[in-house]
Amino acid sequence: MTRSIAFTLLIVVLLLTACKKSSIEKVSSEIKGNVLLADESGNFFNDNSGMTVIVENSNPLVSTITDPRGNFNLSIDHRLTTFTLIYIKPQIGTFKRSFTKDNMGLFFWDGNDKLKIDQDNEDLSEKSTVVINSFHASIVNDTLKISCNISATDNDQKFIELLSQKNLSNISIGTIDQTRSNWTHKLPVKNGDNFFNFCMKCSSICNDWISGDNIYLVAYGDSYYSNAYVDRTTNKTIMPNLNLNNPSTIVSVVVP
Repeated sequence: MTRSIAFTLLIVVLLLTACKKSSIEKVSSEIKGNVLLADESGNFFNDNSGMTVIVENSNPLVSTITDPRGNFNLSIDHRLTTFTLIYIKPQIGTFKRSFTKDNMGLFFWDGNDKLKIDQDNEDLSEKSTVVINSFHASIVNDTLKISCNISATDNDQKFIELLSQKNLSNISIGTIDQTRSNWTHKLPVKNGDNFFNFCMKCSSICNDWISGDNIYLVAYGDSYYSNAYVDRTTNKTIMPNLNLNNPSTIVSVVVP
């Protein structure tokens, strides 16, 4: 074998080795995050461990589990331009947070808040156990009056999510589309009877209600932290902590 042939073979081997190394090399970006877990009343736990955090649709699966302080570390492919983290723990409503990459290589929240690589805290609550026993609505003069009776597991402050929808009787968390004609309100409640008053003039202006409109209302038990997020595939708001097993009856009022 001549020296030139040997040299050529050496170059080929080196190139093949370099290509092979390049093809398997993975450059990752580290995400450092933190969660703080609370009960449905918003009281934080001392132990924030045991929550699984997953990179959605990752293959192979990328996941980790929070430590007692709620800290976690994950590595993602630096070439990703979008990704979603899923947070899962029994009794805690499943939560998702989606991220989008800008041209500078920095990640941002879906929305206006800039995401740091060292992610800010996620405050997440247990699912609501509030049972709504009765629910009524009426209009007196210029006031929409709401009353509801609830049962709770203790005497701590609890919460309900009040939904309203114009001229559509099949109101539920699945039908609310967040237009001006519909709204949701989180309201603090306690064991027993609860009463709320809303200005009809203000509500009509804010929600495009006019005289003769039928306004349908329903309430669900909710938590201090709703764990709400927007599903990026459907663009719908998901509220994981609602007690879907014990909603109120649907009631209606007519705008005078």
